[in-house]
Formats: sequence, C-alpha cells, structure tokens
Amino acid sequence: MAGKKLFKMRFLGYGKQDVCNYLDKLNGQLKEELREKDEQIAMLTSTNADFAEANAGLKKSINVHKKAEEIISQAKKEAERIIAEAQATAAARQTDLQKKIQKEKASLRVIQAEVAGLKKLAANAIGKFSNELESLEA
Repeated sequence: MAGKKLFKMRFLGYGKQDVCNYLDKLNGQLKEELREKDEQIAMLTSTNADFAEANAGLKKSINVHKKAEEIISQAKKEAERIIAEAQATAAARQTDLQKKIQKEKASLRVIQAEVAGLKKLAANAIGKFSNELESLEA
C-alpha cells in the first residue's frame, strides 16, 4: 500500500467520491493481497501434506529396516546354533568312525596273520605232498 493519500477538501470535509475511490482501491489491493496469501497458504498446506506423507513413509521405512535387522540378527543366531550343533555332531561322528577304523584295522591285522599262517600251512602241505609224490614215483 502506498504512502500518504491527500484528499481534496470540500465543503464539510473531504470529497466523498475521492474517499470512496481510495477505499475501493485499498479494498482491491487488500483483496489481491488476501488472494495471494490464500494461494501461499494452499501451497504451504500442500507442501506440508507432502512432507507429512514423506515423513510417514520414512517412519515406515525405518520400521521395516529395524524389523529386517531384527530378522537378520535372529537368522545369524540360528545359523550359529545350527553350525555349532553340526560341528558337535561331526566331531562325535568322527570320533566314532576313528574307533571303527581302529577296530577294522585290528581285524585286518588278525585276518592278515591268519592268511599268512594259512599260506605257510598250504606251502608245507604242498611240500609234503610233493615229497610223498616223489617218493612214490621213485
């Protein structure tokens, strides 16, 4: 709004038409300013709604991220438990297998000794039969 307005003096005060024209002009300016302010308010309200929506989305993303971290943490703990259990089972099985291998090795040594004894018996028997055969042929 402009500075000071000077009105023409008339009989009994200021000129009515000048005052009315000035007031109409002021009213128009105020309406225009009010319209601009209403547009600004609408724009800011829309922007605020956009920010509120974005904020809600961010909060939801944060909650999803927290849940994902919690799930990952639980999965890691479960994986560690499974690995520890598998390692314990594997160690126990390895011990059992080593014991079985030792027993089988001992059995193999016994069998090898028996085979060696049987070979000697067979060689002796063949030698004996060979001698008897030679004595019969002579």
